[in-house]
Amino acid sequence: MPKRVLAFLQVLLVIAFWSSSPPLIKLALRDLEAQEIAAMRYFGAFLVLLPWLLTRSRSTLQSLDGKAWLKLTLMGILGFTVGNTALFLGLKTLNATTGAFLMNGIPLITLILGAILLKEHPGHLQWLGVAVALAGGVIYFWGNVELNQREGVLWLVVAVVSLASYGLFGRSMAKGRGADPIILTAIPMGIGAGLLLALDWPSSLPSGATLGVMLWLTVVNSAFAFWLWNHALERLQAFEISVMGNLMPIGTALISGLLLQEEVSLQSWQGMLLTLAGVILVGLGGPKVQPQAPEIWPPA
Repeated sequence: MPKRVLAFLQVLLVIAFWSSSPPLIKLALRDLEAQEIAAMRYFGAFLVLLPWLLTRSRSTLQSLDGKAWLKLTLMGILGFTVGNTALFLGLKTLNATTGAFLMNGIPLITLILGAILLKEHPGHLQWLGVAVALAGGVIYFWGNVELNQREGVLWLVVAVVSLASYGLFGRSMAKGRGADPIILTAIPMGIGAGLLLALDWPSSLPSGATLGVMLWLTVVNSAFAFWLWNHALERLQAFEISVMGNLMPIGTALISGLLLQEEVSLQSWQGMLLTLAGVILVGLGGPKVQPQAPEIWPPA
């Protein structure tokens, strides 16, 4: 199997895992605050990855200079202290499917910043895919978001900008393979979630059911999924991989119906399916050669 095709399949598997994150986070929000979920989930994932970090990545870790550590620190703050906390705060007032759909703003921000900073320009078919995906977003949101949800939308905007910036820092770190996927995954997690723990240590343990949800979010949706995502992105471009995240709302809508009994309107499905068509166009219009560096895009 071609390595590029394998990378796309790995990304699709990760998206399947991450599609379950918004509804699981909404379940955890019944017992925990947003910053507590982010801190427990990602610091736990950092601890899971720590043995691999200290063994397989030890030599690379020792070779990191001050500039690299500064980038990793900024990634931790943008991606986890700010980005994911803002995402979880947004999910307190928005349903899980809308929260996942709002994260589709990441590809647009990635497109703009990636073209300016990384000189990665989409092809004509990919531009068409973006236009189709954005049209799907307009259909999804037309009349679906009420005024009392504006605070949640604002938090999601903060999350989108923070996570897109985090991803571009990760891609610049990976140029020339100066940092491997374990380092790009674990170090920012440890820094960002560690800062959250230092600022607000959880006051009490949640219920057993919530602990089970947190365990899944930590081990599967964070430690394993982030590592697999970063590994797959060695074959794909920043913008290209980000647009694939538009698949998330479809998976989230299906899972939310089962876990949260959230109903998705016909208009919402039309918007999501049009967005999916845009995703396919972006994939078809991708480069035929292997790009030089990956990007990290953590939606949830």
